[in-house]
Amino acid sequence: MTFRLAELEERIRRLDQERDAVNRILDAAVGALNFSPGAHGADPNGQASPEEEREGLLRETAQKVRALVPLRALAFYLLSEDGLDFRAALTDPVGAGKSFEAELEPLVEDGTLAWALNHPHPVFVTTADGSRPLLLHALSTPNRTLGVLLGEPSCDPQTLPDIALAFLRVVLNAAAGVLQDMERVHTVQDLNARLRDQVRRLEETRLALEEAHRTKDAFLAHISHEIRTPLNGILGLSRLLGEGDLSREQEEHVSLLLLEGQILVRLLDDLLDFSKIEAGRLEVESIPFAPGQLTRDVGRAFAHRASEKGLPVEVRVRDSVPPGALGDPNRLRQILGNLLSNAVKFTSRGRVLLELDAPGDRLVWSVEDTGEGVAPEALERIFQPFVQADPSVARRHGGTGLGLPISRSLATLMGGTLEVSSSPGEGSRFVLSLPLTAAPAPTKPQALREEAPPRVSRGRILLVEDNPTSRLVGLAFLRRLGFEAQGEESGEGALERLRRERFDGVLLDIQMPGLDGVETVRALRDPETGCRDPEVPVVALTAAVTPGQRERYLEAGMDDVLSKPLVPEDLSRVLGRLLPLPEAAPVFREEELLARTGGDAALAGQVLAAFEEDLRELSGAMDQALTAGDRPALRKAAHALRGAAANLGAPGIRDAAAALEEDSGEDEERTRRLRQSLAEQARAFEGRKRTPPATEGGQTGGQEGMRILVAEDNRSSRMMLTGFLQQKGYEVEVAEDGRRALDLLLQDDPPRLAVLDWMMPGLEGPEVVRWVRRANQRDKHYTYLILLTVRGAREHLLQGLEAGADDYVIKPFDPEELEMRIASGRRVVELHEQLLYAATHDPLSGLLNRRALLEQEEAELTRSRRTGEPVSVAMMDLDRFKAINDRYGHLAGDEVLREAARLIQCNLREYDLCGRYGGEEFLLVFPGASAFEAAQVCERLRFRIADAPLEYQGQSLAFTASFGVAEYDRIGSLDALNAAADEALYRAKEAGRDRVVW
Repeated sequence: MTFRLAELEERIRRLDQERDAVNRILDAAVGALNFSPGAHGADPNGQASPEEEREGLLRETAQKVRALVPLRALAFYLLSEDGLDFRAALTDPVGAGKSFEAELEPLVEDGTLAWALNHPHPVFVTTADGSRPLLLHALSTPNRTLGVLLGEPSCDPQTLPDIALAFLRVVLNAAAGVLQDMERVHTVQDLNARLRDQVRRLEETRLALEEAHRTKDAFLAHISHEIRTPLNGILGLSRLLGEGDLSREQEEHVSLLLLEGQILVRLLDDLLDFSKIEAGRLEVESIPFAPGQLTRDVGRAFAHRASEKGLPVEVRVRDSVPPGALGDPNRLRQILGNLLSNAVKFTSRGRVLLELDAPGDRLVWSVEDTGEGVAPEALERIFQPFVQADPSVARRHGGTGLGLPISRSLATLMGGTLEVSSSPGEGSRFVLSLPLTAAPAPTKPQALREEAPPRVSRGRILLVEDNPTSRLVGLAFLRRLGFEAQGEESGEGALERLRRERFDGVLLDIQMPGLDGVETVRALRDPETGCRDPEVPVVALTAAVTPGQRERYLEAGMDDVLSKPLVPEDLSRVLGRLLPLPEAAPVFREEELLARTGGDAALAGQVLAAFEEDLRELSGAMDQALTAGDRPALRKAAHALRGAAANLGAPGIRDAAAALEEDSGEDEERTRRLRQSLAEQARAFEGRKRTPPATEGGQTGGQEGMRILVAEDNRSSRMMLTGFLQQKGYEVEVAEDGRRALDLLLQDDPPRLAVLDWMMPGLEGPEVVRWVRRANQRDKHYTYLILLTVRGAREHLLQGLEAGADDYVIKPFDPEELEMRIASGRRVVELHEQLLYAATHDPLSGLLNRRALLEQEEAELTRSRRTGEPVSVAMMDLDRFKAINDRYGHLAGDEVLREAARLIQCNLREYDLCGRYGGEEFLLVFPGASAFEAAQVCERLRFRIADAPLEYQGQSLAFTASFGVAEYDRIGSLDALNAAADEALYRAKEAGRDRVVW
């Protein structure tokens, strides 16, 4: 019995030990899968290297392993990146490393380690001397082996619980997964770091390239200026010499000088074009042109040069070529010019043929010659920049090798190709093929319509150029073109001159010491500089025609740009466009008056009579102002006469009045001469041959319903505008001054379109525009505003547009242009009204939507608080509307809602408000009505609804409505009032529906 008791106690003791061991294992397993490798090995800033993080993970894994299996020592070995050998990653204690190294080699050699790695569970073997057990366990994931754990147990492996070994496997597999994730994160981080470094180096390269481009552009601009400036003088003086009395030999010398200079200019142009192509900033246009005419013009231009070598230049344009197309005619001339120049240059006998065909959807030019030809191996090389097919040929004929590369680049930019076929000694054939986009043939250039008179009677030009030779040549060119020309050598001197004197135009060199051209024009345009005419046209003279320069000069305030060297033809063209110098203006153009009155002879006669009366009154006002020395009154009267004469078609009076208006008044004698000139024009007008204008029959445009305000203080101009618009079918209201115009535009139902004269008594046009725009922001309506002005300068027009004007028309107005701009404004107003309606109305019922209705209800409550008048509201709900929807469908329900909305609108008072509040519920607002009076209206509406069933698809849908009415107490809020009406509606529903409760 004693023996049995001792045996039981021993078994109990062993069970207790096993239980304690299992509890200890379970306690260790609780946190076995939670790893925090990032917390190990971190530096004070919280950052750790990949090696430190890996070591931290393995140390944490070692602690978890020891908590499960008692080990004297352990070591983690990880596979190298190539997977061929193991390296020690962690040994604990450190001194056990040599012992594990000694055991690892035989395990590798006899295949034991490989076997253990392929079995992802604990494997126990003995050491090489057979004295101690050794634990092997793979560190692996389902798709990869990362390493192995070697451990020396401190107990008999047979005594280790199965649960401990199972958890050991779980811990090591989890550690392997975390280790693999860490490696992936480090790989991604390394890739990101390398990518960031690559991006940084690319950005540095980009910046370096941009700086190189800027440096190159600056160099090209500088070298171009340095070359073109003396070239300008050389070519200019050569042209002046060529116009003198020269012997034949001297004429040949001058012609040769001009030819050589033009070759240098073309070389510069090629270099600059090549720079633009390299920078990707060369642009091509797409405008209508006549391809056949362009081809013939280019052929004729080279025929003379070829004739000097005895070569004919044949030009053929096939019948398939359309009369018009879209493209860049200037660049096409450049390409064809390069091809023809080469053909003439390299052909000594035979002929040159330029042909244009249009097969299908292409325009195809070909240039054939019978010259020296090109070897097959050199055909592509000739399209490389600065490369010649044969250096010996280049030495004989010259050239830079840029013409063909530029031509092919231009062809590519235009969506086409430039190809060549050639054989040595048999000539060459270049084919330019471009996509064909047909367009109407461009009409021949016509004289620009004169929109504003010249500022003075003479053409005075100020040339600002620091180079004495270029200044001398420029002044000579200007004087030969008939201008009165003055010169200045600096921007500072030009500004000082422009403060003292008035000029019609300025030619301004860009690169000058001190103030350069851009700084000078900006100062000129600034009113604070005090120049006599800040709006004077300015033309930039530049040799720096690098990409973007033209746009920069125009943005700075230039009106046009001319490249050096100056060519008289280009100078004449630009100045002729900016400074029209018409012949003596006719006294009266009857056809203009007839056009502006829509062909109505009777109206034209009335306008003419009104102008004659205005002419006498304004002439008297100017004489009085001149006698009294009242300069503002003189300028005001001259401005009024200027605008009226421009609209009427009396250019002589218009020009004289403009000169008087813009006269400074500092020279009294000059002012009196200008007044005398105006008086002479007036006498000529009054003594003209009086023939009534022939009628062409007025036309109406059918614009009923659109009201337009015409605000013009001059009677004849006002009459003309009014008659013209009435003929087009518009309803016209008139105002004689700015204040009356503003009153009409601020009334409750103003005209939605207005034509406002810029200068009016009371308020000027831009000031009226500002007041109207402020009002538009409050009332949500929009009035389209067009300003009438005699001054077409950009800064002047910008002032009007910045004030809020939508458009402008320059006097004298073109009838078609005015009609087009008014039609455009009508469309804008109609679109605005449509958008406003959509934003404020329910799309199904056509009534006000909830937001808009509540805004108007709040306005009525505010008015009630101010005036003390009553306001009542009613909530209306369609009874059993859901049942109608369920039985007949949503389309039937929509028809019921529309019918209810129609009945509401038909039975409310004219000034009552109504809208859809939500679903089948409507809100009615009764200004000036007590609850009793509102309830009476609702009762009448309720009866109409019940008595008018809706016919829908052959069925009669009867429906009723309930109403809840509440009166505003002038203290509470809108929400409280509507809540009271809603509560009354609820009581009406509770009482049986189809009734009014208040």
